[in-house]
Amino acid sequence: MAIYTFYPGKDDGTSSTFEAYDLPSDECARNRAELILQEHQSCTRVAIWAGERKVASIAAHPQGDTASQSSRQTVGGQGTGRR
Repeated sequence: MAIYTFYPGKDDGTSSTFEAYDLPSDECARNRAELILQEHQSCTRVAIWAGERKVASIAAHPQGDTASQSSRQTVGGQGTGRR
């Protein structure tokens, strides 16, 4: 298990809060980021960190996008590309 820190951010790059969870894997952290995007309506992306290592940055789809909620773009870390 590792402590993952999540920074929900806005389009301007600011983040006014963070959340931390003890999770077993990077994949679990990405799943948690999906939930955070749903919970924070003003959030356009979530940056995930494990200590000094950037795991990923998960971007939200724009309102009205017909893509499924589970297909979000992952940038950085080992999850680069579409999930």
